[in-house]
Amino acid sequence: MLTWPATSQLQRSWIMTRSSEDFVDLEIDKIKINRDERQRRELSNIAELAHSIETIGLLNPIVVDKNTMQLIAGERRLEAHKLLERKTIKAHLIDAETEIDQFLAEFEENSRRNALTWQEENDAIVKFHKKQTALDPKWTTIKTAERLNLSKSVLSKHLTVWEYRQTADAEIINSQPSMNKAYMLAQQKEKEKHIKFIEEKLDPAPKQRPAIPPAEAIPPKLQPEPIMKPKDNVLTPPKFMKQKSAVADDDILNSLDLGLDKPKIHIEPSELFEATPFGEWAKHPQEIPFDFVHATPKPPRSDTAADDPFYSFLTTLITHQDNFIAPAAHLMLWVDPAHYARTAEYLRSAGWTIFPYPLIWHISHGPYPCAQGRYFPQMSYRMAIVGMRGNKKLARSFSASVACNPPSVNPQSDEIPFDVLQHFFDMFIDNETNFVDLRIRGINSIKAAQSLGPARVLALESDLYYYNAYVELLEKADAK
Repeated sequence: MLTWPATSQLQRSWIMTRSSEDFVDLEIDKIKINRDERQRRELSNIAELAHSIETIGLLNPIVVDKNTMQLIAGERRLEAHKLLERKTIKAHLIDAETEIDQFLAEFEENSRRNALTWQEENDAIVKFHKKQTALDPKWTTIKTAERLNLSKSVLSKHLTVWEYRQTADAEIINSQPSMNKAYMLAQQKEKEKHIKFIEEKLDPAPKQRPAIPPAEAIPPKLQPEPIMKPKDNVLTPPKFMKQKSAVADDDILNSLDLGLDKPKIHIEPSELFEATPFGEWAKHPQEIPFDFVHATPKPPRSDTAADDPFYSFLTTLITHQDNFIAPAAHLMLWVDPAHYARTAEYLRSAGWTIFPYPLIWHISHGPYPCAQGRYFPQMSYRMAIVGMRGNKKLARSFSASVACNPPSVNPQSDEIPFDVLQHFFDMFIDNETNFVDLRIRGINSIKAAQSLGPARVLALESDLYYYNAYVELLEKADAK
């Protein structure tokens, strides 16, 4: 079997540039051409090439499989010889046992001579990948990239462009002058497709949706007095810096002056959770809608996949929001910084007003070793979009939109700390707030919300294992 040395491009090309002793004069009539399998689709300027061969001779012999007499490389040169009515042509015979060997030899020759247009090269690369995938279910794009001496990013571009060349956009994609231009256009088309997918999930007929009263028709809530008032010329430190207890017990709640007429009623941990998938729960109208919605969905896996869990969650949220979100409400949604702008745009299309600045939590881990034996902390950042629906007032102002944790040597936790959440929630929660967490990552959000004394707290957890674990953790916290 023909194999390429796993070294440089120059060494690979050596296979195709043997000395004249390796060439033979081959009868043209014996050479076979499988036109359907040829990588080069158009044979142009045959007459000019024939004139060059007649004047200075054939500089690069063709390549033929010695077992099958199948032409591997040099179809234009062969056609030029036929035009000159030559009976033989100089050829280099190689041993290509399989179609894959023949493909690799032809691709190598074409790449070395820059003989293919970007469209022909794109077809050849994707065709090879699909053939190998069909032969070997465990074949990967990494193997294709290594076999064709391409980087993974270049192969990814080829696969993306090829997919769009099979759609209604094929003509405009194929008209691009280069592969890079075609890829940029394909990226734009992919973004447009994803935005259209989200928009189609929104109800196109507003008259069928519950009417949202205008802002001026909603009386503002009576705001309770802030728990802490800053003294003159003295800055009140953010609450997350005070290292509050992570346990929200009845004594703490009852000691807060929240304007309640009666003591806080204890809520059993099992009543704080609902073991229901969000997608099913959102379809059913809630008797009492929630006016503060919090969620920590899994970060997107890609920039374009329409079936990505994050964007599926977002689609469900904005499609069924009238079933469980009050006409006047706040939303706090943790997102990957790279997807912040797109997520904000989707929420705006669903009627949300997005706060101009996000909430940011950052923490340093380490120290971690870096170059030259030095150690530096590793910084991790999380970002939350804040949205407002209707004329929803803030419960109280707060002093910082950025929360930080002291350096830690522990691995980064997927759960946002209690103190950080309590600090941010303090802006939205008062004694009239109905709080729901649509995607929790632990019990910190529940404890932080409870500690601020809302009217109602609910969290969704579809996995029964985690549901039972969270209930048990809260029961232990209450028992302390």
